[in-house]
Amino acid sequence: MTPRRRGTVPRRAVVAVYRRKAVGGASSPVGLIVVRESACPRVTVRRLPRGGWPAAGKVVDEHVNAELVAGSPWTERADVLMLGCAHRPDTAARVAGEMLARFPGCLVAAVPTTGGGCVATARDGECVAVAPAAGQRPPTADELAVAVSCLHAELVLGGSWADVRAICLAAPAGPRAPQGGQVRLRPHPAPPAGAPPGDRLPA
Repeated sequence: MTPRRRGTVPRRAVVAVYRRKAVGGASSPVGLIVVRESACPRVTVRRLPRGGWPAAGKVVDEHVNAELVAGSPWTERADVLMLGCAHRPDTAARVAGEMLARFPGCLVAAVPTTGGGCVATARDGECVAVAPAAGQRPPTADELAVAVSCLHAELVLGGSWADVRAICLAAPAGPRAPQGGQVRLRPHPAPPAGAPPGDRLPA
């Protein structure tokens, strides 16, 4: 277990969610804007319209994204629960499952991993490793919090994490926001070598 800087969703972040290519063509990224209330971990996720920033967009998800802190009232109310210390990838999923068992109101639990990134587990059993894309720097704790909020929104919208290939974000948001880090999603644990692709993400 490794100490890690606490991560919270920034006040505002622009996010692009990349899905696996549809059969017969490429799918365009879904633009989202993730906004946190200033004094608490309540998060609103809006889908950006075709014109993009600065239009407000339609609200698609509202939830509480909080870090697991002993005695915090937000821990008990969290829809998304983040652990503040990193674990080895082979134990992160087990720890996330323990978090879900301990807090029955939580839909998604995420545990940072020592190599950078995190493992996210949903109450329905979905589990993905979130890691930097090839050539990308490791995501910050704040960026991981935003990515996991996007995963919560995906479930609320009736989607599956198996359909999400990558997430990239820029924070703070704005018309000239710098390109943020990009993370890839892979099933956890990884499928065995030579397994048929099915709904699995590409390596």
